[in-house]
Amino acid sequence: MRSGPWRLRTQLSLSMICVALTALGVFIIGMIAFYVTLQTSWLASLSHENRATLHALIEDKTVSSEALTTLVSAFSLSWSGTYEQAELAALSALVILATLTAIFGGIVVARKLSAPIEGVTRAVLKVADGNIRQEVSPVAGGSSETEDLVAAFRSMVQSLEQAERDAADSSAAIAHELRTPLTILRGRLQGLGDGTFAPSEEMTDGLIAQVDTLSRIVGELSFLSRLSSGHFMLQCIEINLADEVNRVITTVRPDMDSVGMILDVSLDPVVLHADPVRVRQALSALLDNARRYAESGRYVKISTFAAGTFGYLQVRDHGPGLEQGDHDRVFERWWRGDKSRNRTEGGTGLGLAVVRAIARAHGGEASVRDLDDRSGAEFVLKFPLQATGEAMD
Repeated sequence: MRSGPWRLRTQLSLSMICVALTALGVFIIGMIAFYVTLQTSWLASLSHENRATLHALIEDKTVSSEALTTLVSAFSLSWSGTYEQAELAALSALVILATLTAIFGGIVVARKLSAPIEGVTRAVLKVADGNIRQEVSPVAGGSSETEDLVAAFRSMVQSLEQAERDAADSSAAIAHELRTPLTILRGRLQGLGDGTFAPSEEMTDGLIAQVDTLSRIVGELSFLSRLSSGHFMLQCIEINLADEVNRVITTVRPDMDSVGMILDVSLDPVVLHADPVRVRQALSALLDNARRYAESGRYVKISTFAAGTFGYLQVRDHGPGLEQGDHDRVFERWWRGDKSRNRTEGGTGLGLAVVRAIARAHGGEASVRDLDDRSGAEFVLKFPLQATGEAMD
């Protein structure tokens, strides 16, 4: 059972009851005061004989019929003269006073209960105008719903601020990554145009390589953007993870051999529901990462196996491993490892982000850990064996 502030409907109900009881109390107390005053005034206006008759009646003594008739006549005359009008005036005044009390109490309660909602509304309007740095102060005695609303708004603002920072960082990173190949292309093309450079096969290959780099950056950004927005649908079918790994190994082995890296393969059959193209893309990115940053280890082991309801793909290298604190950042966009990890060729900084996005799109996850002897890193992709709602085509 939830503790803390009462729910809004409970506070509204209790507030309405309190306002109604307060207004009724004002009316009743006013009428009591009026009749006490009326009694005092009437007693003061009685003659000595009538006052003696009244006391005798109160004390339950016998009085004559003539004295009783005189007392009743005195009361009738007083009531028909001024007391009746005074009572009507008092009733009217007390009804107005009770109504004003109810209105005032209702306004006070409404302001108290609506204050946090109005504060969030004003802040939301400012956020809609582009000013996302807004703060809503908590209101003491608010309802649980308003506290939840304020907490949700704060969480939303924090998410928007983080998204704004990420967008700014991403824009700066994109500009930085595109600047180098564009500068090279411009310089080489300008040199070819003014005759500084002579056309050659080597020059052409270099220009094509820079264009390939640009195409790869744009392609990976487009893929990540579509995955994040939910506009990309995986084409999932039943596959054998080991078969897909073998297809990738066939294509990348020449590149690995060219840098002297040994591929060790241990593949158990793992049948799962996944997009084969994206699985191969993820493995290719992991192997490309190992070739760039773990070349010094000269060794990469690829394994597949199943455990529980998940299939696993492991890529283990004997490179320098990861620095302390890098494990949480390695799958971030644009992040690159320490310079001590040999980087013979420039990557885009998006490869591992794509790997994680592919794993999560299938309903799985990507992770990395250092080996026990600190002689490398192990990347693990986890895929559900059965199709999930997120991974279905």
